[in-house]
Amino acid sequence: MKHHKFAYYAKNRKLFIRFSVVLFSSLMLILFSLFMQIRVFETKKEHNEDLYGSWYASVYDVTKENENMLYDHQMLDTIGKMSVYGQVQYNDEYAGNIGIVDDSFYEISNISLKTGKLPSRPEEIAIEAYILDGLGIDYTLDQNITLSIQSGDQIFKKEYRLCGILDNYSATWINQGSLVNFFIQEDDSFSLQQTNIFILPLENYFDVMDEIVLKDGNRFVYNDMVEFVYDPFSRQNLPYTILACFSIIYTLLLITYTFYNWTNQHTKEIQMLKSLGASSFMLCKDFLKLLSKALILPIMIFGICCILFSIYPITIVVSLSIYLAALILVIIFCFLQIRKVPLNINSFSDQEMVVKKAIRVKYKKQTPFRMMLRSLRFHWKQELIQMMISIVLLVFLYQGLASQIHNQYIADIWDETSDISLESSRSLVYMIQESKDAYQVRHERYDSIDKEIVQKLTANQNLTKYETYYYDNTSYITWNGMEDSDIWDSGLDQFIIDLDWNLNKQIFPDMVYVPVDSLEDFLEENLSEGTFDKEAYLKGETVYIYLPEYTFYIDELGSQLSANSEFFYDTDKIYQEDTIHVGDTITIHSYDKEDKKVKIGGIIREYKPSNSFQYDLHTPYRIYASDIVFGLDNPVSHIELYYDKEADTLPIETDISKIASENNMMFSNNVFIKQENYQIAHDELILNCMLSFIVLCVMVFTQYHFKKQQIKEKLEKQRVFFQLGIDSDVFMKMQVVEMILKLILIFVSALMLFGLIQYIGYLQDANPMLTYASRFSKQQWSWMGYGLINLVFGFLFVINNLFCKNID
Repeated sequence: MKHHKFAYYAKNRKLFIRFSVVLFSSLMLILFSLFMQIRVFETKKEHNEDLYGSWYASVYDVTKENENMLYDHQMLDTIGKMSVYGQVQYNDEYAGNIGIVDDSFYEISNISLKTGKLPSRPEEIAIEAYILDGLGIDYTLDQNITLSIQSGDQIFKKEYRLCGILDNYSATWINQGSLVNFFIQEDDSFSLQQTNIFILPLENYFDVMDEIVLKDGNRFVYNDMVEFVYDPFSRQNLPYTILACFSIIYTLLLITYTFYNWTNQHTKEIQMLKSLGASSFMLCKDFLKLLSKALILPIMIFGICCILFSIYPITIVVSLSIYLAALILVIIFCFLQIRKVPLNINSFSDQEMVVKKAIRVKYKKQTPFRMMLRSLRFHWKQELIQMMISIVLLVFLYQGLASQIHNQYIADIWDETSDISLESSRSLVYMIQESKDAYQVRHERYDSIDKEIVQKLTANQNLTKYETYYYDNTSYITWNGMEDSDIWDSGLDQFIIDLDWNLNKQIFPDMVYVPVDSLEDFLEENLSEGTFDKEAYLKGETVYIYLPEYTFYIDELGSQLSANSEFFYDTDKIYQEDTIHVGDTITIHSYDKEDKKVKIGGIIREYKPSNSFQYDLHTPYRIYASDIVFGLDNPVSHIELYYDKEADTLPIETDISKIASENNMMFSNNVFIKQENYQIAHDELILNCMLSFIVLCVMVFTQYHFKKQQIKEKLEKQRVFFQLGIDSDVFMKMQVVEMILKLILIFVSALMLFGLIQYIGYLQDANPMLTYASRFSKQQWSWMGYGLINLVFGFLFVINNLFCKNID
């Protein structure tokens, strides 16, 4: 006699397809999260190594004993050595450190040459670009540079030939000692002042650094800016780890939901099988076979993709082990659900229980809302699971959008940063050597740059735009009621309040002149009170003042003030100037010029984020005035230059640095750091967009899956209500009420959970200037973006839940 194996779930093709799709989609989510983690890890590591070097740890001023011990260690791959000869003096001011480095240091430091070559002869020297900028030396190679070098107790005066210019590195590196800025060849005339070594262990042996014990007070300084070891819980990888965890939870909930619906819809069949001798254990074992068959193809595709994407084997094994272990919970739940099905074939199903309960009440007198609540009581579990999945998906979309907005905000900031900044030299206005407050009073004023030089600097064809303005803070202002102002007795000495040439306390604001056309556009968008009177402004009769809300605190390090509401020091102590109004007269007092009385033509309370010349927005009382007020003709002290991203900026940098050097101007080159940081923010933006797109696809698939699962159930429910004499219109109203209630609960729960996540992120920042409201500022919030997400989700939810088919 032929025996047939028991197979109920295992031969059900529809259930097999449903589980296969759910398992495949969740495994693809895990694959995506793993790939993103590895990709983000490697990309960030590469970018950060370019900026901060490939060294893992360093020892500054290392002793000879420790140096020899580290060189003899077998687990250390590369050790770069830096020898500091002394300090460089240029024009009687400290300029940096001079010394030599070995080839291993160049290898792990990732210092790149902007132009030229490394020194190979005793008379050659290579210098960091920002050091040249600070010294006012142009980028012309092969020029002779005379340096005064203090090495020990001796001072040497040496002339070198500039052979190369290095990209900036010392300003960004983590260090606790002296770094070389002037690179030369070995020179026996100098005495060695300090030796620094930079260490890179062998791959997978980074923990060995914890076992090395240094003597004589030396200690390791770690390169925390570079993540050398893959950590799924690091700040940069955590979002993708959470996505992988969500994928597992998503699988559990969706399979549970599918099986729960299937059991409810096939209760009679399961009862018949039980009555024929099938035990709950046999049914659960059969379900396990179905789940195993459904897993085969998704796991094969997952493994092949992991190999193609070069995901670490240990990561694959761990993630799959956790995933399979989590599926045990599904099997346990399914076993419990099967056991709940009663053996009595004549017992009521959940759907019939709705009918029997409804018969006992006067259903025709009940409102659709009360009827919906009575109906909801008997299938609340599956509705709860559906809502939980929807809430988690919605929160992921919220979080993804917040990350995108923040990445775009950072990218825009760097994109709007000038490539080259120039400022004129300053001349002493007055200086008082001794004062009653025991500190020196010294005020310097910016010189105005010659118009021909401005024209030469702004005439390059690769220039996309430029900004010019004149800045001065050597004059103080007075007005009626000044002593009643909150700032007068604030204690902000040497910040806004300073001593004048008569040793009296006064308010010294920033005064700015910008071309009138630019100012007019700026005021049109930002003026809170008053109007722009161009004629009065050009005559020097009116000025415009920035009077925002501000907070401040004073400690042993000095005075700190913020006028940016996102970075308030103390939200319980917010001040705003209320003794100055539109139309009031203020007097501008200058040391070497006549006093000027001007009227307040308008007040700016808050800057819009899309404007130029927003320099030093944390300082209130900034005054915008015409050139007549300054007693100058169209003065320029600062120039901001913006160049085409595709342009070769090196020749431009060389030409401008030469002009700046010849005219004693301060030259700041931001090209390299701007490009690097913009690229980092842009790469993160793309990754977060991909993440949000994947979650959106999962949301669409999930809502479709819910709809397919509920069609039969809703048809049966509608049939039951039709038999009870309840009209289809009433049934539709019940659906609408249920849908609105669930939608409200989902949105409220998702927003609360998202707010909690933002609060946790806010606590991790640990910035005393940061308020929780900053998590919902323009840096991470967009009403249009979040509104669009809610509309898309609401549309999908309505399509899924509004289903009604007339029954004849």
